[in-house]
Amino acid sequence: MADDSMAFAEYIRQQGGEDFLRGLLEAVLTRLMDYEVTGQIGAGLPACSKRSP
Repeated sequence: MADDSMAFAEYIRQQGGEDFLRGLLEAVLTRLMDYEVTGQIGAGLPACSKRSP
C-alpha cells in the first residue's frame, strides 16, 4: 500500500501537480479548521430571540 502511495506521489511530482496538491490540501485544511473553530466557539448558531433581563 505504501509503495502505491509513493508511486502516486512521484507521478504527481513528475507531472508538475505538486502545487495543485499543495493548494488543494491547504484549502481542505483551512475549511476543516474553520468548521472546528466555529463549533468550539458556537459561532454561526442562530441567536436566541428571547433575551434574559
